Amino acid sequence: MKLSIIIPCFNEIKTIEKVIDRINKIKIKKEIIIVDDCSSDGSRELIKKIKKKYYKAIFHKQNLGKGAAIKSAKKHVTGQIIIIQDADLEYSPKEYKKLIKPILDNKTNVVYGSRVLG
Repeated sequence: MKLSIIIPCFNEIKTIEKVIDRINKIKIKKEIIIVDDCSSDGSRELIKKIKKKYYKAIFHKQNLGKGAAIKSAKKHVTGQIIIIQDADLEYSPKEYKKLIKPILDNKTNVVYGSRVLG
């Protein structure tokens, strides 16, 4: 099983590198697809510098929004499970295994994370 992690990014130069580092610490077969949605703060240039063999980087020519970023990334997904990881560290990659467990256990087809439900 491979996990595809989509990271929509718009002006997240302060956190994009941190989120990628935290994702890299998760011991799971994965690919990372970063979609820069026409950032103007240097995020785009930083993403180009940190690209690695299991990263895919997509660069929008104009700001199209998070939904469009996800649609752009979906064309490149090769994993069996997809996680949307916000570039601002709103959600912790440490929770990935807990998040996908119900899918791996065939209890459900989709799981949504929540900051307010506990």
